[in-house]
Amino acid sequence: MGKNNSMRPSNGVWLILDSLSYNSTPFASDGPDSMPRFQTLAEDEGVIFSEAYAPGPFSPSSHASFFTGELPSTTGMYEAYPFFNSDIPTIADFLSETHRTSLISVNHFLFQGLERGFDYVNDIGRTYMHFQNASDPKDYSKKYNSDPRLKRFVDFLRDDGKPFKSVVNGLKYRFGEKNIKPKEWGDERDFQYADTMGEMILDQLSSHKDDSFVVANFMDLHGPFDVSDEALNKFFSDTDRSEIPLGVVPRRDKLRGEKSYDPAKMYNLYKAAIWDLDRKFTSLVKDLIDNDIFVAVCADHGWYDTNSAYSDERLHIPVVLFSPEEENRRISHTVSLRQLPRTTAEVLLGDGGEFNGPSLLKTESDQVAVSEVVHKPNEIYEKTKRVYVNRPSQGAEPNEIQRDLVLFKGDAKVQFVDGSCDVIRGDSTIADELIEQGQNILDSPINYPDGDQIMYDERTEDRLKHLGYLS
Repeated sequence: MGKNNSMRPSNGVWLILDSLSYNSTPFASDGPDSMPRFQTLAEDEGVIFSEAYAPGPFSPSSHASFFTGELPSTTGMYEAYPFFNSDIPTIADFLSETHRTSLISVNHFLFQGLERGFDYVNDIGRTYMHFQNASDPKDYSKKYNSDPRLKRFVDFLRDDGKPFKSVVNGLKYRFGEKNIKPKEWGDERDFQYADTMGEMILDQLSSHKDDSFVVANFMDLHGPFDVSDEALNKFFSDTDRSEIPLGVVPRRDKLRGEKSYDPAKMYNLYKAAIWDLDRKFTSLVKDLIDNDIFVAVCADHGWYDTNSAYSDERLHIPVVLFSPEEENRRISHTVSLRQLPRTTAEVLLGDGGEFNGPSLLKTESDQVAVSEVVHKPNEIYEKTKRVYVNRPSQGAEPNEIQRDLVLFKGDAKVQFVDGSCDVIRGDSTIADELIEQGQNILDSPINYPDGDQIMYDERTEDRLKHLGYLS
């Protein structure tokens, strides 16, 4: 495709492949052949970043951070409190005056305050919302469960000024089909919705042809996995099907020797799921870029069935950008996913706003990439050092919270974990720079939540347990 150097794209799309590690893709020097179609497309038409890092190892911290360009501790949304109620502008807030904005996912944490600023919001796990602009019965069941039942019902009907539409939503939630099924392999409990989400993305763009911005988070790589026979033949040609952990929830609360499955086979199954996603996903990306749409493909964090939240498998992620104004190339400088909102704002509007920079597309040297974990240690962390996402209603107090940092620049990596500072690798001069910057961050305040604590309803809690966020 020839590049259009005279026209700024009017439409933009973020395609977030939840839990995709850089080293699990063919972009890594010794990476597997897990995304052959997307690799070819990216090398032909994209800008590939080989040293990009996530701002957090989990959905709450990472999404809040790269939606705003700020660290998780600044946004107030992190593993100790996975709810966004800050007045910090998000990318949707910034673009809402010029673009029609849409958010599509089944990832629960994107609908815990981060949906603010989007004109259209579709939580695929909430298909009962026949009228998106009316009251959501699930919100009322979890946020206002301390109110008397009659008061809650009256408020539910009149809150959005659309009582009839709210009643329809309520009836569908109570009696209707609450999930939609994907079209091919996998089922609704495995969250593999790539085909369905692709159709939704194209529908949003076709309904609003100019000045649209869509964020879509794909959960196909967040186990449990059910993959196609073709993928099994490719990645398990010599393994009996009974030995493959199909449909098994990866366990982060157990040490490797305690798991009911072979971690190596689970990782191989993960690569098979990537290969399946590639077959569904790449045609969507090709369709978007052929229509001169700015497309950002990234991950919020990497593979999570690892021995540490601070490993490269969790924090080193793929980022590929496609824009009509950009030639295909590879950028090997260290960058942070926190630079994505500024990049998007500059591409679509020519104005980076107040977002942190520089733009990814203007990177000329190694940046300092910071990953931050603000969490409440529990017995699982003490045993495995695996961080867990708390329920917001648990209300961690400041003295219960642990703040950890991982900083990257060039070949250097420095960790601040549980009060200790360790140089993991790299040149001592750069490491000293990272130590100084890390200490400055640790000396800065954490934004603690205020107001009422939210609660998870039964279906949400079941979903998060199935995804491995809750024990």
